[in-house]
Amino acid sequence: PKPQQQTEKRLIQENKSDQGLSGVRSDEQFEFHWYLKLMNDKISRNWRNAYAGQAEVVLCTVYFRILRDGRVEDARVEKSSGEASFDRAALRAVINSSPLTQLPPDYRESRLTVHLDFEYRK
Repeated sequence: PKPQQQTEKRLIQENKSDQGLSGVRSDEQFEFHWYLKLMNDKISRNWRNAYAGQAEVVLCTVYFRILRDGRVEDARVEKSSGEASFDRAALRAVINSSPLTQLPPDYRESRLTVHLDFEYRK
């Protein structure tokens, strides 16, 4: 029998701040933290949060895949914050960041699956 494929998402980077990217998870094993920093930096530069609501904490997760050449595909809101403007701004930050840096040559997979958390705290 074939071993079951593990579907648990691995936390590969966590950031603590009042606003912005708060965590990165992947379906694959990914050990290139320098790459994640470049990815986070570029997406953060494209992050334009217009949320001005009353909630103390707003969090959404954006799912996307990074192809070997750095192009982003299949970006979508995986877990909504319940605030449409916040979700749209997070998704737009990811889409507007494509292409990202090429995946590391030592990373053997054809793509990297990312679950990226965007968070706002008052």
